[in-house]
Amino acid sequence: MLAPMTGLPLARVSNRRWANGVKHHGRRIDAGSNPAVSTNHRSCSEKTETKIMSKEDRTQERIGYVLSGTGWATLSIRADAGLIAVAVSYLHDSLGDLARMGLDLAKGAKSAAAVFMDEPGEVHVVVTGDDDEMAFELRRYRDWASWGITAMDDYEVLDHGGIDRIDLIRNIHSILERIYVDMGLDKYRELWVEHEFPLRTYEGLIAVLKKRLRVSQK
Repeated sequence: MLAPMTGLPLARVSNRRWANGVKHHGRRIDAGSNPAVSTNHRSCSEKTETKIMSKEDRTQERIGYVLSGTGWATLSIRADAGLIAVAVSYLHDSLGDLARMGLDLAKGAKSAAAVFMDEPGEVHVVVTGDDDEMAFELRRYRDWASWGITAMDDYEVLDHGGIDRIDLIRNIHSILERIYVDMGLDKYRELWVEHEFPLRTYEGLIAVLKKRLRVSQK
């Protein structure tokens, strides 16, 4: 296990701008670029992939999440107005939140949320609903509401609408799978500094999805 890094500088960037049709909150992300992620270390084999989503399904993913350097990732949301891209800091276990959201929804939860911290500020992905069609909301906070620095009800809605429960679950599974297969556990911990890859939650999600798949094929 790699020891956590200390003294990592906090990038205090507050500018938000439009560039090439892509809205950015926090750090600027060049539109059309694919943040480089090292794939030199693979602790997982391609054989571990579970074919739960087709390539066609993946092109329709609502949420994207890619590590873009040590201590930073990019959350992207396909909204009606265009692509919203948000800088995400290592200060919070955002991938762990996303994995728990996927597993909870797969088990039938009526609500779930994931926090994505910037420096400063954060966004919350919130979904609610009893049935297959759920309400989706992307909330932006000017400071860290999850740490109690600002009120939880003091936010701006960046995007909202409906989202299919199983589509979101598969979307989250796909994000986890790509990081697990392409990067591996050690490299992820090295880049995300404070938090390990949510392996147990990911495995639990796979188990639930495989069970649903077997039931649907009967």
